[in-house]
Amino acid sequence: ELRPCNFAYGAVVYAVEDDYQIVFSTSDSAIAWVEIGGECYYDLYAGSMRSKDRVHKVTVPQSVLDEAGGYTTCAKQMIYRGPFGGYTGKTLSKTYAFRPVDASDGLYHIAISDVHEAVAAATAAARATDVLPLSSEIRETDFIVLLGDLVSMVETEKDAQLANELAHAITGGEIPVIYVRGNHEIKGEYAEDLYKYVGSKDQEFCYSVTLGDDDVFAVVLD
Repeated sequence: ELRPCNFAYGAVVYAVEDDYQIVFSTSDSAIAWVEIGGECYYDLYAGSMRSKDRVHKVTVPQSVLDEAGGYTTCAKQMIYRGPFGGYTGKTLSKTYAFRPVDASDGLYHIAISDVHEAVAAATAAARATDVLPLSSEIRETDFIVLLGDLVSMVETEKDAQLANELAHAITGGEIPVIYVRGNHEIKGEYAEDLYKYVGSKDQEFCYSVTLGDDDVFAVVLD
């Protein structure tokens, strides 16, 4: 059976400790990786490339992406898995600019909470504060913080993806995002899978974050 495969959700760069977790999704199961400065970083499980998932999370050192100033998300549809190999589709790729936190002109961030599925309204509110992606003329925003209760329940995969939908709409995948889980995100069938879709550490939502040249240090509480 031939199935189409494209990027379904654009990239979001989550900050977790001193790494970035770049999350993006495909419309069908795929293997995925991120290219930065000629190096490839893979979406792995126990040393092997994940091939049955549609949401992909690739961990890269902050220092590498900060220095490079850009990255490319890549994926290949997994068409067939066999005992000695498999068949994949063509390579999908999308390149993003990236701007790390720079406190030389001060720090500017946006914190968003209690969206409860109102992505368009939350995006409009953020843009009304001149929070725009790097490709625009206004480049004030250093990072955004998603403070939880973005959905009422994590009942479907679309609910699990809402943080990515919102964060990508605001940042374009071009600045860091810090994710905090709210009480509404512990409810629903997909709640136990939420860690795959957002910034997390060892399947948990308590961790520290360092950004810039130690310009930002935060402790994320669940």
